[in-house]
Amino acid sequence: MKRYDCMTLLAKRLKDELVILSLGASVDEWYNAAPHMRVASLFQQQLGCVTPQAFGLAAGLPHRRILSLDTDGGMMFNLGILATLGNERPENLFVVVWDNEQYQSIGGPPTHTALGRVDIAAIAAGLRHCAGPYRPRSGGV
Repeated sequence: MKRYDCMTLLAKRLKDELVILSLGASVDEWYNAAPHMRVASLFQQQLGCVTPQAFGLAAGLPHRRILSLDTDGGMMFNLGILATLGNERPENLFVVVWDNEQYQSIGGPPTHTALGRVDIAAIAAGLRHCAGPYRPRSGGV
């Protein structure tokens, strides 16, 4: 499944959630996929900070559902957040990691997932609180 297609399906399920995502190509895609969510979308510029920021919002706003739309590059910069989520288990936080195996916004150098030896979904599955990794069929992002 392509990232935009996933965003479109996800957007149909959202109403008043807060959405945190990284700057880059995903911003334009998100604006097109979820125009009704523009006011409730926050953008994080630093790699490794999307999901931690979403966690902070989830902890501080327990009455709101928070959605983190992170990237493989961003998640690889701060894998420690997965341990924090595993310990804290925020009920109101949903994390999506787009894994295109590259740092797309800086020209496409490969991330650690590109060689197939690092699997973010498998790491997250070790949390025991994770709903389970979704692995798209070939051609997906």
